[in-house]
Amino acid sequence: MWTNPRYRELTGREPPARGDAVAEAPAPSGETLATLLRRGPDGVEQRLRVAVESYEGHEYVSVRLWSGGWPTPKGCSIRMAELPVVIAALQKALGRAEPPPEPTREAPPRRRQRPEGRANWSEGGSPPAPQGHDDDAY
Repeated sequence: MWTNPRYRELTGREPPARGDAVAEAPAPSGETLATLLRRGPDGVEQRLRVAVESYEGHEYVSVRLWSGGWPTPKGCSIRMAELPVVIAALQKALGRAEPPPEPTREAPPRRRQRPEGRANWSEGGSPPAPQGHDDDAY
């Protein structure tokens, strides 16, 4: 990264170290309303963050996926004026959602060993001989 040779004189601070600089993750701004933990690709921990933010004095709702302490491009901003319509749509979607499964300690049911309608094979492991075919007719 290029640094102005007069950096110290202009800013009153030491210039950043070359090559050793590690960017710090930004601190979330605004008021966080909800944070949902989830697992992304390769088991990476991600957070879906819903927050009220402001830009140039205008408030909006930010719904954004954060990964490794950094915001990702995946997300959206909702204007406050659009919020009632979005909430109504989400409530409609919630009515269609299936309730989460009840936690259980039982083992899942075992798969059937043989699909229904499959003929039994002989003791030797061979399938049954076809029936209803007359090879001499051709």
